[in-house]
Amino acid sequence: MQVNNVTVVIGLAIIGAVGYWLYGLIMSWPTVSAPYKYALAFYFYAIFVPVHSFVDVWDWMMDIHITPFPNLNGLIGLIGMALYSFLTLFVIIPLSLGYILKKLKLTWGNLFALFLAPGFLAIVWYIVASVLGWLFATS
Repeated sequence: MQVNNVTVVIGLAIIGAVGYWLYGLIMSWPTVSAPYKYALAFYFYAIFVPVHSFVDVWDWMMDIHITPFPNLNGLIGLIGMALYSFLTLFVIIPLSLGYILKKLKLTWGNLFALFLAPGFLAIVWYIVASVLGWLFATS
């Protein structure tokens, strides 16, 4: 089966729209009701805070003035950001995840399932609460 360009564009648009909706939902985790707040807080601290650290480091690298030359400072900031990104993505995160997997005797599939568990439990909670609310409605 051959996939054409229109299908790819529509699929990417759907993924982008769902991602944008999830981003807004995760960012508003303190205002959500109790059972869902905990799942959204997990994803906020598991996804957004580490990703946002790149923005914080980028801002810091561009604001420090090591030399009186702004172009050289920008180049130093770019090199520092590239080094930070490389070390974080290819050294620190894989070593940390490898240590966790080895220490807890987990597989990558188990770790992925643990990552999806809060969202799955929130969905189950929503479905059960909706069904019970409908079932025991008085009017």
